[in-house]
Amino acid sequence: MFPIKPTTLGKKIAELRKKRNLKQSELAEEIGKSTSLVAMWETGNRDPDSKMVATLANFFNVTSDYLLGLNDDHNEDIEKETPSSIRAWLRSNSNDLTQNEKEALAEDMEEYFKFRKARILKDRD
Repeated sequence: MFPIKPTTLGKKIAELRKKRNLKQSELAEEIGKSTSLVAMWETGNRDPDSKMVATLANFFNVTSDYLLGLNDDHNEDIEKETPSSIRAWLRSNSNDLTQNEKEALAEDMEEYFKFRKARILKDRD
């Protein structure tokens, strides 16, 4: 087993969560865990098991090695980061909308992005 720096994993989780403008409770909800467990991970009081490390790596679109502090290549990709960025934007900017209105807005945004991508690809030719 590789040696894991005791605070590296928690720091990475907190860093990636904050980068996406997520509260601990929002991350917990996204991955199906309790807010207190996420807090314990971030403070280094507990570590997620290997299956959860893989889940977190997938959620944040980074490698497990990056989360574990084994390398600095976090492998983030704008296409995979965008959906969580859109959710973060919606959380921050749609408090006055109902859940149905938020969902409709998210769908509209996704359709617009598909439209713009198609236009960009067409203009490239």
